Amino acid sequence: MWKRIISRLTRPLRGAERGQSLIILAFSFIGLIALMGLGLDLGRVYVEKTALKRSIDAAALSGVTELGNEEEAMQRAIQYLSLNGYDLTDSNIYVRGCIQDVGNWYGSDLTWKGRNAGDGNTRKLVNPPTGAPPGWFYPYQIVGNDEDVTNVFWINTYAYQSDHNAACQNAGPSLPANVLGEANKIVVTGTVKVPMSFFGLLGRPSFPVTERAVAQNQDNLDIVVVLDRSGSMEFDPVCYGCYERTASPNASDTPPYSGYYTYPSNGVIYPVGGSSGFTNTTRIKACTTDTYDADGAASGPDNVYNFDPADTAYTDSNNFHYIVMEAELYSLNPAPVSSALQEQGKGYWALQRGEGNYSSNSEPWIPSLGTSIDDDGRPAHMAHHPSLVSQAGTTYGRHYTLADAQSGNAPYMEYDFRFYPGAGWTTGSFYIWVRVHAGRGMDYDDNGYWPDPNPSNAYWALVSRPQSNPFPLNYFPVGAAQNLTDVSNRSLGYARAWNGRWYPNYWRWIRIDPGMAVDFAQNYRFYFFAGSAGYSIDRIVVTDNPSSSGNNGSGSALDPPGALDIRTAQPTVASASRAACDICNAIYGENITDPQRQCTLYSTGFELIQEPTDNRLDPIFDEWEMPLRRTKEAIKFFITRLEPKRDQVGFVYYSTSGIAKTELACKRASQTQGVECTTGPNPISYTTVLRNVEATTASGGTPTAYGMVAGLEVLGIATNPPYSGNFDTACDGSANSSCSRGGGAQRVMILLTDGMPNTTSYRYGCTSGNAPTWSGTNDASHRCPFYFAQLAAKNGITVYTIGLGFGVNRDYLREIARYGNGEAYFSASGGDLNLIFNEILNNIYVRLIE
Repeated sequence: MWKRIISRLTRPLRGAERGQSLIILAFSFIGLIALMGLGLDLGRVYVEKTALKRSIDAAALSGVTELGNEEEAMQRAIQYLSLNGYDLTDSNIYVRGCIQDVGNWYGSDLTWKGRNAGDGNTRKLVNPPTGAPPGWFYPYQIVGNDEDVTNVFWINTYAYQSDHNAACQNAGPSLPANVLGEANKIVVTGTVKVPMSFFGLLGRPSFPVTERAVAQNQDNLDIVVVLDRSGSMEFDPVCYGCYERTASPNASDTPPYSGYYTYPSNGVIYPVGGSSGFTNTTRIKACTTDTYDADGAASGPDNVYNFDPADTAYTDSNNFHYIVMEAELYSLNPAPVSSALQEQGKGYWALQRGEGNYSSNSEPWIPSLGTSIDDDGRPAHMAHHPSLVSQAGTTYGRHYTLADAQSGNAPYMEYDFRFYPGAGWTTGSFYIWVRVHAGRGMDYDDNGYWPDPNPSNAYWALVSRPQSNPFPLNYFPVGAAQNLTDVSNRSLGYARAWNGRWYPNYWRWIRIDPGMAVDFAQNYRFYFFAGSAGYSIDRIVVTDNPSSSGNNGSGSALDPPGALDIRTAQPTVASASRAACDICNAIYGENITDPQRQCTLYSTGFELIQEPTDNRLDPIFDEWEMPLRRTKEAIKFFITRLEPKRDQVGFVYYSTSGIAKTELACKRASQTQGVECTTGPNPISYTTVLRNVEATTASGGTPTAYGMVAGLEVLGIATNPPYSGNFDTACDGSANSSCSRGGGAQRVMILLTDGMPNTTSYRYGCTSGNAPTWSGTNDASHRCPFYFAQLAAKNGITVYTIGLGFGVNRDYLREIARYGNGEAYFSASGGDLNLIFNEILNNIYVRLIE
């Protein structure tokens, strides 16, 4: 009974317990949802704050590169904010600094006028007045009230101007750069409203996050450029002798020496045709046929020559006949010579001028006895480039085999000819003579020996087609190439020894028997293929003279006596066609203004020029020391971008042929020696450095470590013992006295090289015990550059490396840069060197300080 009573009394209490649990569970769910909403909102704030910080940093770093044009710096910062995803149509932007009043957002009284309501003076600069409150910013872009937009940005350069009155001045129609602001820092601040979920339910729809970044444009730089000028820096020429520097250093130039170091106006070019260019009479005759009048005039003052079939061949006293063709007057040469278009290691045929006139300390003199169509005394011929050279394990250039020629993989040139009735020919056999020489000393290795086992190979082919059925476009005689025999110049003896290598000094005539007979109804095409690097051809002669004896000495070229001297005879009428007769062929150096009208003869082959082009700027008219010339031009461009008021620059070139230093110019020297150091339209601050960069020539091996030692001394760091022997930092003008500003400037070394180091021993404090090891050749040549890069870093010097060409070891140069706390860059063709220097300069100049 008592159990029943107790059970009835407790039954309502148990039901109440169940109701309380539901209430507790409901409140738990509400708390969990609140925590999830809070976590979501806090996560949004964290993500946005991180993104905003990155964007603000990027905007500051990008903007600071444009100082000192303060408005351009601000515009670049705004651009990067947009690129990082911030909608400018939902952003207010305020700026404080030297900006140009474009009459669009604000007036000269510093109050916002609204769109298109400015004072209309589009050339006026405005700057906050001295003493302006810190919060006084120009409304550069306003799309609404700050409370209503998502993003608000402030960009400030005014705070870092040293003289607010002088930093931003009104100017006339042309604004000089020095009134556009002089701040060297920029601060970017951003506030972004982050939308809230949970807090929105509590009446807080957004939460602002703010980030700030300050970027600095480095005030003072001491930079030394260290250039490898070893012999391999001339292994990539296009034309020897097509350009020649003629200017001499002249301190009275304005700026001093500028006439000497300003390329290419410091020299002259030598296109085919001499002073008369494409209108050269000999070329016109060579291009005139029975169907084409090369001068375009049958009579009158413009008429140079009217076709006569009797002039298409010379006849000697023995009644033998000769068609004479100049090698540079090819019908087709399809291989590109521009480094930007070449494949690595791929050879090409290129025009050469004045062989013997371009000799230097590193180039042998080999006489060119032939003539050309020119009147400038500089014989022309064609040569197979680039050099076949083995340097420090890297091979430049290529040797082509007979199989390469037969398949069309070897570079080749085409020469078209035909036999005209009326020139005295009969239908008997004919022969072809070519004037060639092999190698020209263009193949050797580290030890001064030829790496090419066959340095005197070339190949030829001759095909014909009926004149009624011309050669089709892009025709190639697969499998027709044959060896050019009896060509080795080595059998002729040698001129002299030079730097451990022997050079032949003779051109040689080689006879080809094609096994064909004269046929007046046929068109003939002669192909000449590259084999050995450096192989050259001067002229081709077609004759019915059966003599097999070529006089390669001083007499006539062919026996018997009375034969035509085919060394000196001018090219015959109708001996050239297609590319040789096209004014758009780069060898003539003409300025092509209307290629669709002017470039007519390539319609039977291919168009070399599609747009107006000045062929005087073609790569064949570059300095023959390549890649050295491209490198020197990039260095000079880099130097001219520096600011003489703040920056100093020096120069070192190095090779086993000699090392030379050019002291830092010129801020400190102006104080210690009274050296003039000026800016403006004719700055003279860096002219000595620019002159010595221009004077650099290629020769010798690659002692990279020694070049770095000299560079360290230019920056005020002595090795142990000093490289110069009597090194000091007095900046007194002596050869071994550094003008470095030490810790008062950011010091930088830029090392440029095209290959691996060699010929270095453990010296100047570098020993086998303290130099970092290298996984490759672990000797002093390779290890000591690491040591000196480490030494540079320990003294606050940043080392950048630039690898030139295809032959560099990228891992090795990256390792040097790593030890020097810098970066490595690589330029395969040289065309991107300016971009690389710009990137280095930006890396040097700018940094985040907040």
